[in-house]
Amino acid sequence: MFRFGCACPYFLKTIIFKHQKQMNMFNSKRNLFTALAAFLVIATTLNSCKPDKHNHGQENITTLKVKLTKAGGGETTFTYKTLNGTTTKDEIVLDEGATYAAALQLLDESKTPAEDLTAEIVDESNDHQFFYTPSPSDLVAISNLDKDKKGANFGLNSTWVAGAKKNGTLKIVLKHYDDAKSTDPTKGETDLEVLFEVKVQ
Repeated sequence: MFRFGCACPYFLKTIIFKHQKQMNMFNSKRNLFTALAAFLVIATTLNSCKPDKHNHGQENITTLKVKLTKAGGGETTFTYKTLNGTTTKDEIVLDEGATYAAALQLLDESKTPAEDLTAEIVDESNDHQFFYTPSPSDLVAISNLDKDKKGANFGLNSTWVAGAKKNGTLKIVLKHYDDAKSTDPTKGETDLEVLFEVKVQ
């Protein structure tokens, strides 16, 4: 004969024990899930705090000034400006065969007063390089580009020697590099690109 009344407490204890075990397992899994979720949140937050090497805070360059000092005397500044969707630019006029010391100045004239960005570019010279492309190629010879802190070309200052009398253009490009500089003007990120009309007289 089954003694149902006597077996009941043991049966209930077994059920309660199994239930507690299941609850403990559930709680353990829930705690594990919570810990993993917290870890992911922390990891994401820490990763977002890391500096982005591609985020260099591109400068808002509205104006490029080219100051040319002629050997033997004489100084002229030519300006290229793009502001509020309107571009104004001077024609660069050179004397045939003349040598010039060239110096660039970069401005943000969307601000009042205008902000001179030249010092900032110089401070980041290791990450920047100016390229000069005359057309035709013998319009003006540009050499002696100044160097960055590592001895690579920078090009804020340079020497220009005008060619024979003719008209043409001069493209000036400022490149930014996240890694090593390149001699290829198509590489890197373009911070500035302007095209001057040039007359050699």
